[in-house]
Amino acid sequence: MLATTSATTTHSVPNASPQGNGALLSEVSKRDKPWDKHKGEADAIAILYTMLVGLVDSAWFARLAERVFECSRWLEFALHPDRGGTGEVRFRLKTARFCRVRYCPICQWRRSLLWAWRLIEFLKRPEVKAVKGRWIMLTLTVPTVPIGKLGSTIEVMNKAWGRLIKRKAWPALGFLRSTEFTRRPNDYVHPHFHALMLVPSSYFGKKYLSQKAWTTLWKEALRADYNPIVHVKVFKSKMVADPETGEMIELAPVEGIKYPVKPAELIKGGTQKDAEWLAELTRQTDHKRFLATGGLLKNLMLDEETEEELLTPNGDTAKDELEELKPWHFLWFDHHYRRRSSGYVAE
Repeated sequence: MLATTSATTTHSVPNASPQGNGALLSEVSKRDKPWDKHKGEADAIAILYTMLVGLVDSAWFARLAERVFECSRWLEFALHPDRGGTGEVRFRLKTARFCRVRYCPICQWRRSLLWAWRLIEFLKRPEVKAVKGRWIMLTLTVPTVPIGKLGSTIEVMNKAWGRLIKRKAWPALGFLRSTEFTRRPNDYVHPHFHALMLVPSSYFGKKYLSQKAWTTLWKEALRADYNPIVHVKVFKSKMVADPETGEMIELAPVEGIKYPVKPAELIKGGTQKDAEWLAELTRQTDHKRFLATGGLLKNLMLDEETEEELLTPNGDTAKDELEELKPWHFLWFDHHYRRRSSGYVAE
């Protein structure tokens, strides 16, 4: 599977000899270094939630904090020797407990891998390959709003989107639309849509829509009295070979999949003000859907992923097969994942 989206780690281990207790995951498996980064960010988010004692919904936030703290605290990888005799081994995640809290950086990361893999698998379908089209990214915005009005603003944007895709000029054969938020000063937030769209080749002829035309369409859909900022760009085709099958895959669309909010914007300085901003963001977006699909991509993405999908977001290895592979256990301690003996059992 493609390296950019794969949950499989392949690297050389000298003499294939196991490392002892305390060995860092980031050193044993260079490709798994992101685990330390994302878990560190998750701890910072959990700390922010713990700072909300005494506020409205504080009991809810305390539960979220506990879930994020415990998220992926213990990891079990399966060490799989390469059957080709290359001296390489593969680390495959076998067991982890995900909190599934919306703004947990670990869960956001695992979801993004899963979304990318689903899109790549979609591109392999014969009926999709038969379509003569290209990918474009459409960004649709509204003005910044106070964080306390984010929920109602999202509802307005969703209704406007529904009107937009019903217009005769709508060109997409299929789309994947994600909702993203950018934090602004003074408790403001900038919500916007990123729409990854597959358009027919004919779009670049008489049916072409300029940025000005897109602005007009979005303004009318919003029923606004201002000209919203709109940006549209064409993805340059980028074909890569699947290392397992040799099949050529168009990678460019995967780059359009976005996180709802970047963890760094949530954490900032880790102050009480940051905690209160996170609290209001959590309230305003509770039970809101951030993904929408249509046309050829309908039902491609789901907000609710299974635990097994988060373990192996690229569909790499069946769980029963992993049972037969040698386990390596890592515990989050002192800002790193450190190896523990196979006898260690997570609490």
